[in-house]
Amino acid sequence: MPSRGTLLMEALAASALLCLAALLAAHPIFSVDFHWHLKLGDVIRSTGAIPETDLFSAVHPDAPYVQFNWLWDATVSWLHERTGLLGVRIAQTLALTASFGMLYFVARLFVGPASFALLLTAAGLLLFEDRFRARPDALTLGFIVSMFPLLLGNYRGASAKHHVFVFILGLLWSNIHGGASLLLVLSVGALLTGAIGERLWLKRVDAPLTQTGTLLLAAGFGVALSPTLVPGMVHWMTAVQPQIQIGNEEWQPSYTMLLRDPSPAMMLVALGPTVVALLYVIEQLRRVRRGGLPAVDLPEWLLAGGYLILAHHAVRNSFLCILPLAFMLRRMAPRSGERILGRPPPSASDAPPPRNATSGAYGLAALLAVLTFHDGVLVGYGGMARAADLMSHHLVPDTYPTHAARFVSEAGIEGGINNDGRWGGYLIHAAWPRCGVLIDTRHHLKGAMWDVFKLSHDVATRPLGLELGMRRYGLELAVFRGPTFPLIVPAEGWVLLFKAGDQEVYQHVDGTHAAQNMARAHAWLVDNGAQDVPPPQTGSEYAETVTRLGALMWMKGPLQQERLQLAMARLADGHERARARGYRGRARLMLQAGDYRAALSDYRQAMELDAGNPRAVVGTALSALALGQPEVARDALSRMSRLPRAALSADERRRLSLLEARLIR
Repeated sequence: MPSRGTLLMEALAASALLCLAALLAAHPIFSVDFHWHLKLGDVIRSTGAIPETDLFSAVHPDAPYVQFNWLWDATVSWLHERTGLLGVRIAQTLALTASFGMLYFVARLFVGPASFALLLTAAGLLLFEDRFRARPDALTLGFIVSMFPLLLGNYRGASAKHHVFVFILGLLWSNIHGGASLLLVLSVGALLTGAIGERLWLKRVDAPLTQTGTLLLAAGFGVALSPTLVPGMVHWMTAVQPQIQIGNEEWQPSYTMLLRDPSPAMMLVALGPTVVALLYVIEQLRRVRRGGLPAVDLPEWLLAGGYLILAHHAVRNSFLCILPLAFMLRRMAPRSGERILGRPPPSASDAPPPRNATSGAYGLAALLAVLTFHDGVLVGYGGMARAADLMSHHLVPDTYPTHAARFVSEAGIEGGINNDGRWGGYLIHAAWPRCGVLIDTRHHLKGAMWDVFKLSHDVATRPLGLELGMRRYGLELAVFRGPTFPLIVPAEGWVLLFKAGDQEVYQHVDGTHAAQNMARAHAWLVDNGAQDVPPPQTGSEYAETVTRLGALMWMKGPLQQERLQLAMARLADGHERARARGYRGRARLMLQAGDYRAALSDYRQAMELDAGNPRAVVGTALSALALGQPEVARDALSRMSRLPRAALSADERRRLSLLEARLIR
């Protein structure tokens, strides 16, 4: 029996891991999926039916489309109606913390001593960190962990209560996240296939065919009762491939994280499944060499192999490698000392545990926890002080088009929107049904719609994409992070309705609702304090007025204030490089806000202090061109032949090429 001091230390270590999980889960909402899920839940609750068409689309609202997350959507909608976003965040924090608490508890009962349970929990925390989002997928870990007792061996003696549990689990899971719920059926199917193999190949008369067969029936029946599983999977299959093709990170193989994010935490996420796979194969080869066929566990092999394949297949699945890790840790558990509930005695073919395995597990658990803290808190939040400040916000600042969506909603703007894909969900929640969007994170587009999407999301071809969307699908509104147009000046036919910093709303003059939208935008500006506002048709005067009013709103934002304060602090520094960074930082804010005169002045100051910075050159040229000073822009661009273009972002390089084509070539 462990001493009281040992139990206290275990409780403190486990509590520290759960506190870290709670801190990460309490993050303000930043998932770009959240708001369309919320709106779908509102629709389900108000109509009493699950939509069968793509209601929110501006291009094909009648196209068949069914989401298999309806129960999560409806539940969050109900919670949001009663408690607001605070209640949603609290519920998410409790659910995710409970998932890791359950992981530790299950590991403690079925895997090994406290050190092994802490290691497994810390590994799960690091590998699952990126899934801490307000979306149905955040509950996947909890569902999978609830299967662990069965998968780790209890399936061999499955009783009636296990069958009832599997049925209820399948029923609940398939209505919260139908796609992920198939893992329950696949897992139990792997157990049955392994049992059949044991009976036929290994001639084991005690192979649990009956238990695994009836468990598969219970799981399949529970999952099949979901009314949205089959149509939802059909539509998901049509949407996931384009997501992979356009580079959606979460659907890329886990090892690709090495190229995208070389931080220590993400390197472990990238390599974790591979390391676990290598260790597992080596361990199994040694076991079979020592024990022969009696050491072969076909159900485990199929389970571990399937989970490792899925863990390698996509970054979002990396955490699945904790199941093979649990199998290995279970076999390394001490054979004497504290009792491990639920674990059958190890077979004679098992190797004795390595020396200092317990101490090593504690050290690895601590290392993984530190890396998670560094990546999630110090990098993700920006430090503990920044984390405390962020906790007062329900939405991560500068993630959603809050000002643009408020304008579209309050002004009563109507029509189809060609939009930044990351903003689609928020725009749906704010403006549907008056406005539909081209794209949200479901990426439910077909055929030529993808041409409009791709052209519109490349700043160099955006004017063509916007015009194509208008002519083909009537997308008369454009909502993008500005400058929407490559050289700031809007393309022919497009009029600025609203601008708040880098949130811009444009209207096409040939749109079905153009006249009404322009009148409504004008009325909204008057209602919000603007005086002597000319109508939008007058062009530059209206644009200057709306830009000035929007800049005041946008600059009050916490992120903008923080960036401004940082720039001012650098301007007060005595070093020229620091002051140059301060001028560039303030100039970028002014460029986004639409104060091109102030931006030009600051960019010029930055160029005088640091003539080798290409971003100051591009900013100078853009600001000057927006002010109608092409000679100033041309003079700035003459310096680019001597400057490194690799330091520019892809967006900046595209704008630079267009500037050179316009002013020099």
